[in-house]
Amino acid sequence: MQHENAQGKTLPQKLLFRIPTCSMRIAVDLKLSLLFPIAYKRGRLIAAPCKRKGERLTMKKDAWLYGVAVGIGIAMWIVVSLHSGRREAWDSEWYFLISIPVICVVSAALGFIETSRPWRWGVAPLVGQFSWLLVTQGPGNLLPLGVVVFGVLSLPSVMTAKIGAYFGRRRMK
Repeated sequence: MQHENAQGKTLPQKLLFRIPTCSMRIAVDLKLSLLFPIAYKRGRLIAAPCKRKGERLTMKKDAWLYGVAVGIGIAMWIVVSLHSGRREAWDSEWYFLISIPVICVVSAALGFIETSRPWRWGVAPLVGQFSWLLVTQGPGNLLPLGVVVFGVLSLPSVMTAKIGAYFGRRRMK
């Protein structure tokens, strides 16, 4: 059986194998090595996305979504701490009035966009805030308490991400 890509190039079946994690058919240049998958180069097809209905490549999209989630978390921490003049953003009332609702809205939107495992879109912004706190202020002696507090603060955004994923799945039906 022959497979075609978008450019009409064909590959024999024996040169294709499937990587289930990224939903791609990868062709291997048998002259180099069976362990060295190569991309599409110089007019020669050696990797083609699967054409099954509903299947998509999500690894690259997930990286962008993680970047957005972590970036929003860090940005909210910086904005609130600069605006309030406090060293740690959660010491200000603006953190709970502005930052947490914005993070919840972003988490819901990301859950709507990518409906699988929506809890990660609620946790990622707080991981970004925790990372920023460690980079700028160091671990300190209350690090275990900070981990617990960030875990509790992630609950509202996890809930809104799950709600966004629910509506995202309903949209797909």
